[in-house]
Amino acid sequence: MGRTFISNPFGPAPVYEDAVTNGEQTKRISLRNWSVLGMILVAAVSGSINKQMLPLISGPLKTDLGLSDAEIGIMTGLAPGLVSGGAALALGWLADRTERQWLLAFSILAWSASTAVMAMASSFYMIVFGVFALSAGEMALLPIFNSIVPDLFADRLRRRVNLLYGAVIVASAGITLAFCGLLLSLLTDHRLLLPPPLAGLAPWRSGLILVAALGIPVAIGVILTGTVPRQKPDQQEPHTAPSPRSPWRVTLSLYAAFCLFGIGSSAVLSWTTIYVMRAYRLSPAEMGAGMGSVFLASSLIGILATGVALRFLEKRHGAWAPLELYLRAILLSILPGSLLPFVHSLGLAYGLVTLQFSLIFAAAAHNFSLIQDLSPANGRGQASGYFVLSAGVLPAFAPVLVGLVSDRLNIGPGGLIVAMLSVSIPAYILGVFILKLTANAYRCLEASQLNAISRT
Repeated sequence: MGRTFISNPFGPAPVYEDAVTNGEQTKRISLRNWSVLGMILVAAVSGSINKQMLPLISGPLKTDLGLSDAEIGIMTGLAPGLVSGGAALALGWLADRTERQWLLAFSILAWSASTAVMAMASSFYMIVFGVFALSAGEMALLPIFNSIVPDLFADRLRRRVNLLYGAVIVASAGITLAFCGLLLSLLTDHRLLLPPPLAGLAPWRSGLILVAALGIPVAIGVILTGTVPRQKPDQQEPHTAPSPRSPWRVTLSLYAAFCLFGIGSSAVLSWTTIYVMRAYRLSPAEMGAGMGSVFLASSLIGILATGVALRFLEKRHGAWAPLELYLRAILLSILPGSLLPFVHSLGLAYGLVTLQFSLIFAAAAHNFSLIQDLSPANGRGQASGYFVLSAGVLPAFAPVLVGLVSDRLNIGPGGLIVAMLSVSIPAYILGVFILKLTANAYRCLEASQLNAISRT
């Protein structure tokens, strides 16, 4: 068996290794790449399970701890929102400077411990502390994913992996919600079958403890995947390393567009369900079944359709195909929402909403690729933190703005549609305009870098 020179996708430099054939060695390395990605996806599902327990146990928490609806609102909405931006920036900074598998493992153990703290909570403040810690730990997922994936996969496959990650995140929300509901139901009906320490606890408490325990094997699995060495800046794809003169213009315009698209999408996603319920006078049960199906169908359709569309756009636009797809999907999403007041069939309304949501999810699926394309190898984690800030803080106020406009109009469900459009359309159009400027800057940057490479 001779010594064979091979390229090492994990490291910044080629290595020599003993191998029977290049094909066998490449296959082994490729399987390791997928195993690392697989553990990140498992970690994301694990985090989703912990998070989805919160709305399901709100009823028992209200009864057992005497919480008010306002306190439950703080627990499920305000508290995670307050911590997400700062935590994402801090963990993004760490993702660029520490061993990423250890950071992810520590974050998994942190959110698992916070879930266990909530299981033992005797007051509202202990619950809020646990929610803060859980939300902060989960913020490590996006920076680590965006930091590590470009070190594992080549450019075109990287974009497919980004879509896969988006699909898993979308699908896991519904699947883990069902899993948590089943778990709590089983614990309620068969609590006495549990070991003595758990059998004496309320089902919501034992459920939180079991969910927390799931994080331990996941953290161990992440550690066992080993270290993935980072790319050096000069090893990046030409378009992913901005020149010293370009970052501020490109970065600010892109994150401004993220913010504006977040405002428009938040206005639409948060109020469309309420509009359909009011316009067609649906009961909560009917609304839950109908819109639950719409969300699941539109998210999966959006993810799958964007993968197909990307293959065609890449032939014409190359590396900037995700940017073009983002622009087109956002603009097209305006049309189905504008038609909602003119249809009088619930089935047709569901169809229009599914189409609109599919286009929004198709655009959002490329956030990861755009962040990775923008960022140098040593800044992808921190760039993810800025994304969370830009796409999460101001957009959180969009639903409130829609409500204020609707109250002023006071003309029924139709006024709600007008309010949504008055917030979302200007935000989308301004975001597209800014992103068009960003696209031009990207292309100029790409041309200058390719010229520099050709001269060397």
